[in-house]
Amino acid sequence: MGRDLVGDSKMTKVLVIDDDKDFVEQVRLGLTEYGCQVQVAENGGHGILVAKYDPPDLALVSLELPEEGGGIGVCKRIREAEHLRDVPIMVSSTSAFSASPELSAIVSDYVAKPVPIPDLIELMNALVPLNAKEQTLDEAADRFEDDETRIMMTSPVDPAEPGPAATSPVTSAPPPAVSPSMAAPPP
Repeated sequence: MGRDLVGDSKMTKVLVIDDDKDFVEQVRLGLTEYGCQVQVAENGGHGILVAKYDPPDLALVSLELPEEGGGIGVCKRIREAEHLRDVPIMVSSTSAFSASPELSAIVSDYVAKPVPIPDLIELMNALVPLNAKEQTLDEAADRFEDDETRIMMTSPVDPAEPGPAATSPVTSAPPPAVSPSMAAPPP
């Protein structure tokens, strides 16, 4: 169905078409950490245009989109484009849904929201091997869980309050290097 991207120097491009900003941010952070280039469209019309003019390796589409005939309509419009017929499409939903024959003919897989990022990566990897920066699925899942724990445990520090945080020098790490392939999508 998709291209085999394992070992390829090109980053796997995942298009997320969803208006749930929290879910989109969770997916964007997790897949970026895993080594994917993530494109985001907050509505169906924009998602269709992005898919047609900058084809993804895989699309994740919300069934709850309000326009363009909903998520099913967006999937149909993507499939209408000859150059997108083999792009795997995964649909997501916050409510229970059944795989109708019509939907099964259009999409490659289904996922219920919320979905843990390691599980989403595993499902996506079954459709298109994701370029994972030479790391294993377990390593990526462990790193994401560590980051998630660190974010949840971090709280603001009151500099007026005595303690080690108030007396320790503040240091900052240099910003991460951006490779030319990550700076901007190709024209």
